[in-house]
Amino acid sequence: MRARPTICRPRRRVLAGLFLFVLVIGATVGPFPAAAPPPLADHDLALREAAEEGDPEAAYRLGVRLLDGVGSPRQEQEGIRWLTRAAEGGLPEAKLELAVCAFLGRGMPVDQERAAHLLAEATTGWPPERTWWKGIERYLRALRDLPWTRENLHRVVEMMKAFLRLAAQGGHEPSRRALEFVELSLPDKGLIAIGLRGYPPWDDPEVLLADPDEAFACGKSFEAGEDRSERAFAAWWYRVAAEAGHEEAMLRLAFLLQEGAPGVLPRDREEAGRWVRRAARHDLALAVELTGSLESTTGPVEEGERRAAAWFRRAAELGLPEGKASWGYFLLHGRGGVEQDVEQGIRLVREAAAEGSAYALRVLAEAYMKGLGVPRDVDRAVTLIRRAADQGEPGALAQAARAGRQGRLGHRITLEEIDRWVREGVAAGYASSYVEYGSLWEDGWLYPRNMLRAYLWWRLAAEEGDRYAPSLVGACWFYGLGVRRDFREAARWFHRGIEAGSTESMRYLALQYLQGLGVPRDVRAGARLARRAADAGNLRAMVLLAQLYLAGEGVPRDPREAVRWARRAAEGGNPEGMAFLGSAFLQGNGVSRDVRAGEHWLRRAAEMGNLQAQHSLGSLYLGMAAEDPMFASFPVDRHEGLRWLLLAARAGFGPAANDLGWACEAGIGVPVDYRCAWCWYARALELGNTFAAGGLGDLRAAGHGVERDPVRAWAWYELARRGGDGDAVAEHQAKVEGELAPAQLAEARRLADELAGRFLPRPDGSLPPPEGRVVPRPFPCPDPDSPESVPAPVEGGAARGL
Repeated sequence: MRARPTICRPRRRVLAGLFLFVLVIGATVGPFPAAAPPPLADHDLALREAAEEGDPEAAYRLGVRLLDGVGSPRQEQEGIRWLTRAAEGGLPEAKLELAVCAFLGRGMPVDQERAAHLLAEATTGWPPERTWWKGIERYLRALRDLPWTRENLHRVVEMMKAFLRLAAQGGHEPSRRALEFVELSLPDKGLIAIGLRGYPPWDDPEVLLADPDEAFACGKSFEAGEDRSERAFAAWWYRVAAEAGHEEAMLRLAFLLQEGAPGVLPRDREEAGRWVRRAARHDLALAVELTGSLESTTGPVEEGERRAAAWFRRAAELGLPEGKASWGYFLLHGRGGVEQDVEQGIRLVREAAAEGSAYALRVLAEAYMKGLGVPRDVDRAVTLIRRAADQGEPGALAQAARAGRQGRLGHRITLEEIDRWVREGVAAGYASSYVEYGSLWEDGWLYPRNMLRAYLWWRLAAEEGDRYAPSLVGACWFYGLGVRRDFREAARWFHRGIEAGSTESMRYLALQYLQGLGVPRDVRAGARLARRAADAGNLRAMVLLAQLYLAGEGVPRDPREAVRWARRAAEGGNPEGMAFLGSAFLQGNGVSRDVRAGEHWLRRAAEMGNLQAQHSLGSLYLGMAAEDPMFASFPVDRHEGLRWLLLAARAGFGPAANDLGWACEAGIGVPVDYRCAWCWYARALELGNTFAAGGLGDLRAAGHGVERDPVRAWAWYELARRGGDGDAVAEHQAKVEGELAPAQLAEARRLADELAGRFLPRPDGSLPPPEGRVVPRPFPCPDPDSPESVPAPVEGGAARGL
C-alpha cells in the first residue's frame, strides 16, 4: 500500500512556511470572516434625533447603518455626511470609517492621501496591536462585502498596507513582517487568486494530506503567540488537524471558537459544540469539562442546566479544576435539578481555587458576600473577586463591577477599578461586560446618564448571546428609554429572552399579556408566564403572582396563596413582597390580622427604599386612617409619619405628595396650612397623581389660600373625575356646577379639556412631557426638599375631615 504523503520533507516545509506568510494577509478570509456589527434595526429615528442634537456617537452609528444598509435601504452618501459630522465632533471611530471609505471608494471618490491622513488621525494614541487587529478586521470585511474585481482587490490591499505601516511604525513586529511580505512577495496574479478563491486552499493536496500532528503543532505555535490576532491562524491549523481525526486539536479548536477574538475570530458556539462533542466521544477529560460549559450557555435554561450538571460532575470526578468549580457552584445553589449540598460545594470550590481556577475565585467571592457555606466576610470577598478580575475571568470582570456599582462591597472597590474592569471586559469582547457598561450609562453613577448608549450596549450584548440582555433591551422599548416606546418590539425581545431562559423576560411579557400591551390581552397566558418565572425563583414575578391570586385575575382568587407567594418574595429580600405582606397582615387578607407584623414588614420594605411602603407607613403613623377600625390600633407617631411621607414625596412618589397636601389642608398631624396644601397638591399632580386635582378643586371652591373661583374648581374636579376619582369628587363638583351660568360652565369644560391634555396619560400609556405638566402657583412655593415645605408636626388631636 502506498504511504500517505506528508509535508515533513524539506521542499514541503518551505511551501508550508511560504503558505503561512500568505495566510497572514489573505488566507483568513474564508473560514473566519469578521463578524459584521450587530444589526440595530428600528431605532434610526432615535439615533437621528440624538445626532441632530450634536451627539457624535449617534451620528457615527447612524452613518454606519446608512452606509451598510442596516435597517433601511443603503444610502452611502447620506452615511458619509453623518460620519463627517461625527468626525468633526472628534470621534476617532468616525475618522476610521471615513478613511476606509476613502480607500475603497464607498460613497466618495478614492483618495488614498486623504484616507491615510484620516487613518493616522483616528489611530493616534492607539497601541500598535489594536491598529493591527483593526486592519485585519477591515481587510476581511472588505473582501467579504466588495465584488472581487482586480480594482477592488488592489484597493483592499492598499488599505491593509496603510494599517500595517502604522502598526509597524509603533514597533509591532508581526505587522512589519506582514508588510514586508505583501510588498515584496505577492504579485498581482497571487493577489487575484486569493481574492477569487476567498478561502484558504482546502483542496490543496499539500494541506489536506498534512500530517495532523504537524498541523496541530503549527496551531499551538500560533496560539502561544502574544498577539491575539494569531488565534485565527491557530484555529485554521487546528481545524486541519481535527478534520484528520486529531482529538486534542478538536478540543483546542472548540476552546478558540467558544471564546473568539474580537475583530479576528468570531465566536461560534454551535461549531464549538460540534467539535467538543466529537472529542468527548473519545473520553478526553478536558472535553467533558468544556461540554458542560457549552451546555450551560445554550438552549432552554432548565434543560441545559440538567445536562451541564452531569458533565460538570464527571469533570470534577476526573479532577479538573474548572469542573470542580462548576460542579461546586451547582451544589452550592442546588442548580440543574441537583440537591443543594453547601458543605460539599464549598469544599470543591476551595480545591479548584487552590489549583488556580479564576472561576472558582469568583464563585468563592460570591459565597463570602452572601455568607453561603462560609461566614459572611466582605473584605475576603473583595480580595477574591479582585484576584479573579485581575486574571481576566469574564464573569468576574462583570461581577466585580456590578457589586461595586451597587454598593454591595461598600467602598472597598474604587471607581477607577470598576471603570478599568468594565473596559477590559468590553475590549475583550465579553457580553457580560457589555451589559455592565450599558448599566453604567443607565444609572449615571460613573458616566453621565445616557439611555441611548445604555440601549446600544445592551443590544450588542444580546446579539452576542448574553442571556439577560434581551430583557434589558425589551425594557427599553417597554418604557421608551433611549428609543421610542414600542410594546410590540418589547414583546419580540422578551420572547427572545424567554428562549434564552430569562425569568425577567417572562415577568415582563406576563405584564404585557395581562394589560394587552403590544400583544392580545390574555390574562391566563400572563398568569402562566408569571407562574413560570416565580417557580424559577424570580422574586418580582412572585409578587406579581401574589397580586394575581389576590385579585383572581387569570387564576382563581385565593388570598392565602397570594400571601404564600408574597412571603417567599419577602423572605428572599424583595421589598415589594415585604410591602405586600405588610399590607396583608394589617388588613387580615389571607392571613390573621397582626398589626405588629404588618408594621414590621412595611418598615423593612420602607428601609429598603420601597416608595409604596414609605407612603403607607407615613400615612399610618401620621394617623390618616385613625377613623378606620382596621387601623385603630396602629401606633401614631407624627414625626415618624412626616419623615416617611417626605422621603417618598421627595423621591417623586405622587400619592405621598398628595397625602402631604391632604395633611396640610385637613390639619392631620400638622397645623392647617392651605398654601402648603396647594404646593403639595400641585407637586403630586405634576408627578402624575390625578387624585390631587380634587384637592386643588376643594381649595379653589372654598377660597382657602387662593382666590375663590368656581369655574377653575369645576375644571379641577373634572380632571380628578377623568383620572379615576369620580366617586370622591362627584358631590363637590355637582355643588359647584349649581353656581355656574351656561357660559361659565362652557368655559369650565374648555379648561377641563385643556388640563386633561396636559395631565392625563396618552393612549399608549405614557405621560405628556414634564414641561407641560406644570401647575400654576398663585404664590411662591418653597423647594419640596426644604424644611419649610411642610409645617412642624403637632402632637395629639384627632384627624379632621375635609
